[in-house]
Amino acid sequence: MRSAYETLVLGGDRVCVAVSQIQSSADPNRAATEILHHAMSEHTLIRVAGLLEDHGFDLEAIQLEPSAVEASRLPKILPGLDTSAGVAASNLRDALLAHRVMLHDLISALGGRHPGRFVVAYGLGLALSYPAVHDRQSSDLDIFLPTDQSHVEVLRSLVREFGFAVEGVSVGSGAGRALAGWKLAARRDAHNLTIDGFTGGRPSSGHQWIPPFELPQLFERARSIQLASGGMVLVPCPEDYLLMVAEKVQRKGDYSMRRVRDVLTVIESEESIDWAHVRAECRRLHIGLGLGWLLDRVEASRPGSIGDPADARYRLAGWERRFQAVMSGATGASVAGRRRARSMHRRIWVTRYVLTHSTKAAALVEVGSGRYRTTIAGVPESWSATL
Repeated sequence: MRSAYETLVLGGDRVCVAVSQIQSSADPNRAATEILHHAMSEHTLIRVAGLLEDHGFDLEAIQLEPSAVEASRLPKILPGLDTSAGVAASNLRDALLAHRVMLHDLISALGGRHPGRFVVAYGLGLALSYPAVHDRQSSDLDIFLPTDQSHVEVLRSLVREFGFAVEGVSVGSGAGRALAGWKLAARRDAHNLTIDGFTGGRPSSGHQWIPPFELPQLFERARSIQLASGGMVLVPCPEDYLLMVAEKVQRKGDYSMRRVRDVLTVIESEESIDWAHVRAECRRLHIGLGLGWLLDRVEASRPGSIGDPADARYRLAGWERRFQAVMSGATGASVAGRRRARSMHRRIWVTRYVLTHSTKAAALVEVGSGRYRTTIAGVPESWSATL
C-alpha cells in the first residue's frame, strides 16, 4: 500500500493529491472527481486514476464533467469519445491505455518493415530506452529520418501501408543540407494517431528566432532496440537525448518538471555521459538557455540542498498542509493563488524526490554562460565551465 499522502507531478507540476483527505471527506467520489478535473492531460490522468484505484476508489462511479473533458486535449486524441452525459474515469483511463498500445504496435510494425531506418525520439524513445524506470503516456510519435533515399521509403510506407495522410510539410536547411518536417495523421478506432517526422532535422519553420535543429551524427551515435515483435528501431544516445530535451524546452518554453524528470531518467540510468560532446553541440545549436534551466532544476535534487533529512520531512509536512489550504480555499481560485500553489508544489515535489530517490556525486558542468551544480555521475568535480 502506498503512503497516505501522494505527491503527483501532473503535466506542469500542479496537483498534489492527499488521499487521506479525499477518503475522509463527506463525498469522497466528488472529491476524487475534482482532483481528476485538475489532471485533464493524457500524461497525468492515468497516474492519478491508478493512485485512486490503488486506494479502493471505484473509477466507474467517478463521472467526469463533459466541460472539463472537452476543455482539455483529450478530444483531439480520442475524437470518438462521447462526452454528452459525462465520462467515467475508468473509460477514459482505458481509452488512453489503448492509445498507448496502438502507438507501440505502430512502432513494432514500422520497425519490422524498416529496421534501423528511423530514430524514435522524445517520450516514446525514452520509454523504449529505459523501460524499467520510465513509463510515460505519449499522445504521438516523433521520428527522425535520414537524408538519403530511405526516408522516402519510410514515408511512402506510412502513407500506403499504414494509412497515414500528410497534413503538413515544412522545409529548411542547416549545415549545408536540406531539412524537412512532416506531419502525418490517421484515424484508428476512434483514436487520432499523429506522427511528427523530421528528415535530417527540424527546420526553422520560417521563424528566424528559432534556429533549425539537426544532429549530424544522430544515426551514427544512436542505439538499437530489438523489439519483442522481432523488429528493430533506433533511439537517441544519452547525449543526443539531452540535447533534444534542451532544444524543446527552449523552443516551446516547456519549462515543466516533466522535462526535468526526463533528464533525470537519462542521468540516473547511465554510468557515464560524454559531457564534452553535449557542451560542444549545445554551443553549436545555441540551446544553452534550455540546457542551463534543466541543469539548474537538477541542482535542486542534490542532498545538500535540503539539509538534514529529518528536518526536511518536518518542513515538508508544513508545506503540504499549506498547499492543501491554498488549493481548497478561495485563494486557489485566483490567478495569484494558482501561481502560489504551483510554486509551493514545485518545492514539495523536489523535496520528496530527494528524500525518496538515491542521488549521485555533484559536479560543476559547463555549457555556455553561467555555472550549474548538478547531481550528475561521471563528470569530474574539477570540470567547471560556463553555459
